[in-house]
Amino acid sequence: GIRYLVDSQQTNGLFKVRDGNNYSHPMAAYALCEAYSLTKVPMLKTAAERAMRPIILGQHPSGGWDYNMRQSERDDTSYMGWCAQAVKAATIAEDLDVPGLAEAYRLSSEGFRKNAHPDGGFGYISPARGGLTSVGTLCMQLMGAGNAQEVQKSLALMDTWTLSWLEGKPAGSPQYYFYYASQCMFHAGGKRWANWNAIMLPEYVKNQKV
Repeated sequence: GIRYLVDSQQTNGLFKVRDGNNYSHPMAAYALCEAYSLTKVPMLKTAAERAMRPIILGQHPSGGWDYNMRQSERDDTSYMGWCAQAVKAATIAEDLDVPGLAEAYRLSSEGFRKNAHPDGGFGYISPARGGLTSVGTLCMQLMGAGNAQEVQKSLALMDTWTLSWLEGKPAGSPQYYFYYASQCMFHAGGKRWANWNAIMLPEYVKNQKV
């Protein structure tokens, strides 16, 4: 998989194969940064640096991102989530040469705050209290803002979420939301994580396809 990503990367850092909104780019950049961080293979360093540059250039002055990493006033929490995770992974790698990376890390939390609801929760492109709450919460935790009011109120909101394989709570895309929410609870730790994991872990094991 890593070899495929490296071989399909163009000199401008983008990849030959992409979806319409190019969600695949920050996901691939995230994977390459993690791979380099774990292996320190020089080939991966070059690929990760190239992949991060379009993400840095595409960040808005507000700190957010839009589809295809284009400059606009639209801060899309779903898309921002993958860009922010890539920025975090690149930062952890420590020795990647990516101009603007430190500033991108600093600004990222502000992009999520733009879509934060005053009572807790994060919306899609404006303040709301839906499933993307888990995206905004995790990314602010990753950016060192885990104690922010936006995060603490959102964790309290997620405490009310229940697991339903048929109905999906929160409604919409529960597996996508729970991917983020489980990490949110893990970072929060303590009883919050213990209570969440006690419900989630056996349910995922029980529902795995044999």
